[in-house]
Amino acid sequence: MKMPPNLKKIFQIIVLLALTTSCFVKASFAEVAQSPGLNADNITLQLRWYHQFQFAGYYAAKEKGFYEEAGLEVDIKEGGLDIDTVEEVVENRAQYGVTNSEILLHRLNGKPLVVLAAILQHSPLVLLTSRVGEITNPQDLVNRTVMMSLQSRDIELHAMFRSEGVSLNQLNIVDQPIKYHDYLDTNLDAISAYITNEPFFLMLENKPYSVIKPASYGIDFYGDCLFTSEKESDDNPDRVEAFKAASIKGWHYALHHPDELIHIIRTKYNSGKSVEHLRYEAKAIKKLILPDLVEIGHMNKGRWASIADVFMQFDMIPYDYDMEGFIYQPVASKESRRWKWLSRIMFLILLAVGFVAVTLYVFNKRLQREIKDRKLSETAYRESEAKFRLLIDNAELLVTIVDRDGNILLVNNKMAEYHGDSKEALENRRFHDLHMEDEADVYMARIREVIDSEESRIYEDIVKFAFGSKWLITNVQPLRNIHDKVYAAQLISQDITEIKRAEDNLRESEERYRAVSEITSDFAYAYEVLEEGELKFQWVTDAIFEITGYTQNEISSLKGRWNSLIHPEDLQLIDQQLNDLMTIHSGVVEYRIIKKDGSIVWLRDQAKLAFYSDAKRIYGAIKDISESKRTKEALQLAYFDLEQRVQQRTAELNDSNKMLREEIRSRQEMEEKLIFAKRHAEQANRAKTEFLANVSHELRTPMHHILNYSKYGMTKFHKTTQDKLLHYFTQIRKTGDRLMLLLNDLLDLSKMETGNINFAIDEIDLYVLVSERVSELQTLLDKKDLKVDLKESKVNTRLECDPNKIGQVIQNLMSNAIKFTPEGKKISIRFEPSVLSIATLQNTSEVVSAVSIFFGDQGIGIPERELETVFDKFVQSSKTRTGAGGTGLGLSISKEIVEAHGGVIYAENNADGGATFTFTLPYKQNKIRSKNRQSSNQN
Repeated sequence: MKMPPNLKKIFQIIVLLALTTSCFVKASFAEVAQSPGLNADNITLQLRWYHQFQFAGYYAAKEKGFYEEAGLEVDIKEGGLDIDTVEEVVENRAQYGVTNSEILLHRLNGKPLVVLAAILQHSPLVLLTSRVGEITNPQDLVNRTVMMSLQSRDIELHAMFRSEGVSLNQLNIVDQPIKYHDYLDTNLDAISAYITNEPFFLMLENKPYSVIKPASYGIDFYGDCLFTSEKESDDNPDRVEAFKAASIKGWHYALHHPDELIHIIRTKYNSGKSVEHLRYEAKAIKKLILPDLVEIGHMNKGRWASIADVFMQFDMIPYDYDMEGFIYQPVASKESRRWKWLSRIMFLILLAVGFVAVTLYVFNKRLQREIKDRKLSETAYRESEAKFRLLIDNAELLVTIVDRDGNILLVNNKMAEYHGDSKEALENRRFHDLHMEDEADVYMARIREVIDSEESRIYEDIVKFAFGSKWLITNVQPLRNIHDKVYAAQLISQDITEIKRAEDNLRESEERYRAVSEITSDFAYAYEVLEEGELKFQWVTDAIFEITGYTQNEISSLKGRWNSLIHPEDLQLIDQQLNDLMTIHSGVVEYRIIKKDGSIVWLRDQAKLAFYSDAKRIYGAIKDISESKRTKEALQLAYFDLEQRVQQRTAELNDSNKMLREEIRSRQEMEEKLIFAKRHAEQANRAKTEFLANVSHELRTPMHHILNYSKYGMTKFHKTTQDKLLHYFTQIRKTGDRLMLLLNDLLDLSKMETGNINFAIDEIDLYVLVSERVSELQTLLDKKDLKVDLKESKVNTRLECDPNKIGQVIQNLMSNAIKFTPEGKKISIRFEPSVLSIATLQNTSEVVSAVSIFFGDQGIGIPERELETVFDKFVQSSKTRTGAGGTGLGLSISKEIVEAHGGVIYAENNADGGATFTFTLPYKQNKIRSKNRQSSNQN
């Protein structure tokens, strides 16, 4: 096909201009390529918290050279509690910063800030609670203790409570810096946390927990937003764009190489977190960034507007706030601007030349597009109509569409069911065919009124159907066509027959109750309880006139104010009855009223609170009990007189029996003292016998060994080898050491009981002392393949004590744990802060700071009845008394040493088996030692 001359000429001009512009653009880019590179800019990025995986993208951008490639030298500064990231950027001590969605609050309150990117698409701020199953939503925290900030940094939590109808005044809020141990505090019902960090602490301790997220209640903020100042954005647009792009690139790298970044964070940025903790944080951070769903750093203006609306609800920003300039808009770089300028010139030239050719093409395509659009519109309409019809047909309401002439355009399944016919049959009939003539006229008049006025109406009617009459409430609405013209009415009806029947039954029941009440001597009444708690008088029976002496007109003038007749001293009883009705829904009270003639009448008032769909009502019946009250008073007087006589006679009998009772009590006390003394002596005798048996065994066994090995040495002196003799002497030495330990225990116990033992007080680190003693016992631990879990102390363990004596306590408790822990099991040791109440020289009590150490084993435990006596002298547990040795002095001596230091020691069984021995020592010994010396001198 031959091209027309005019179009051929236009085509030649377009090709010539394209070639000319291409050469010009090529020359311009060659000039740019030859221009020198940018010098590296020194800038500072201020983080909002300490070094951790939360900022891994920025570390990656720096360590992998992304910032350097962009011509930037970036200094990454660590944040903390005392560092305000926003102020650092506003005061230009840092050019860029990282903070949460609170950045918008600062912007709308006048600070010149620009947000560059939202790294976390969802905020990590949540509430953690250890009350699993008990606390599942914000309402469950009413009147509970919540640790969170009242400042704007926790505004998401404030908004969540508000959206769920919970006022902050309904919470017991603890607003103070949060520490690690707070998350393990069972006194806190919930505590604010980052989902990327704090749950790791609970997982380490195997503590169950649940999470309450603001996003689950419609409060969905961004997290970790990268921002800068307006000055930086205006003065250095190329640098801002380069820094943002390099940072996003760093985040892509960090999310794909988490282990490498964890190594960098620990080695180059000295993070205090463990590898496991950083891995947990990396996984949680990735879930909030959503890199597989949205571009990293993506922001939505509408979502920022929603966040601003939350701030406005709390009166934190002006009502007429303006977000203009808050969200960063990229400004083209010099090279990009040059390219855009050249592109615009080329575009204008091509636009002018190609206008004619394009116009011809557009005319040809327009017709095709209109045809396609009409087909698509028809398809969409049919789909929409099908969906609408499906929704209507499955609705539980009765739906009918009728035009102005009474033609039925549509009915749904429910309406067809009520008429006992099919939808197709009904839609081919007229509206008058479904109702009686007079009723149809009324209904059609309503329909035409709605169509003409173009306003909805609501009616209640009894409508006759195939299976009987039904009471319907109908909403008649005008329907418009695509030209916005009303062409029909839509009738949406709800069957309220059962509701109306219940209302009729209620009225009938009330009328029966009033009728019965009218024929009795009692009078009945009814009040309606209004929303404000006030009572609205409903009705009262005629018996009130006889009881009160007032006429019907006089009673009516009171307008139900029954309290005006009640005796002033009994008004409080009526208030109490009303309170009972509101809580337990029934109540009975007796009180007095003052009749018209001034006389007093006693009444018995029995009332009950009833609930209905639209109201609460109090029904009551009142009976005159004046006569029974008078009879009761007369009986009480007679009873009082009789009681006085009985009391007089009883007093005479009491006097005569007093001496006998005293004699019996005296003999009983003497007998109890004798029994107690006998039992005490028997216990002391048993303890002495057991002690002597143990001591004799402990003394006899080593002495027997010493004598035997001495005998072997003497008889075989000339016959045996040097190694054998050395073995004999070694056994004698070991046995002698064992004997000496027993004697030392007995001497130490004796000195402690007489107060003659001296302590060498020094300041030591208890954690170090425990570590040393555990090391000394390593041979025994290895022999039974036991592990020692000595947890790193989170508390101060430096204190004053006698290192040798406290070391002896540690060795006794460790030896005990080793002895009774089965092979291959574990011994746990941990430290916790504590307090002690000690007696001062002025015989007063004083609370001092202390530290507790826990030794937990996995042995056989201690019988509950023996937990108090296990530290007594010469006593061994029934579970551990094997007959294989031991005097039972180790724990007794430990108790004496700890108490001499002003501390306490006790034992308890573990829930999962074994026992834990704990002793607590004060940090200072000066007051305690002075008190002990004074007691010793007095003794």
